[in-house]
Amino acid sequence: MVPPPSFFNGNTFSLSVGQEVSPEKIKTFLIKSNYRLTDIVMEAGDFAVRGGIIDIFPMGMSCPIRMDFFGDQIDSMKKFDPLTQRTIGSSDTVVLKPTAEFALTPDSISLFRSRYRELFEQYAGDGFYESVTNGHYCQGLEHFLPLFHQHLVPLWEYLPDATVVLDLKTSDSFQARCDQIQEYYEARNQALSDGIQFGTIYRPVPPELFFIDNNV
Repeated sequence: MVPPPSFFNGNTFSLSVGQEVSPEKIKTFLIKSNYRLTDIVMEAGDFAVRGGIIDIFPMGMSCPIRMDFFGDQIDSMKKFDPLTQRTIGSSDTVVLKPTAEFALTPDSISLFRSRYRELFEQYAGDGFYESVTNGHYCQGLEHFLPLFHQHLVPLWEYLPDATVVLDLKTSDSFQARCDQIQEYYEARNQALSDGIQFGTIYRPVPPELFFIDNNV
């Protein structure tokens, strides 16, 4: 399942040439939305700050944007090639979207901490728990997506008027996938019980929080 459509309310940032907006406000949004602060922007989700210039590679775009500020006003927006760093065009507007299906806000961090403690009794010193507590994104947090939201929803909530057509073998395929998910979940729990870990301790989230069950 996926985050509810309401997740994107307030988690996108529309910018345009001539707009008055503090570069610090944009930086705060980018960090909250899990963008990576780098020296040079090369990949989607990267951003860099150099004086009055902010380079951003927004999610969903084919190339990054260089925003030049005059004080707190966006003076220009230019598209550039991430390999050569040379300008390849201009733009009047850009919409910044989150890089993940969750954002590290005070509310989502608080919810994550509460639900993590409910699910897992031993959380002291846990790398994922400590990372989120400190407001830092780390690789693998997407495996805990349900803990950042009050609830997840089926994809069709984004397409309320869509017609869904199912193949004759859908039921069998669905059941096979459910069995596989349960098998993986039990194997990961067994590995945890046996003390088998590679790096950070990973406590799997129950499948029913993540997936549609076969009663839907």
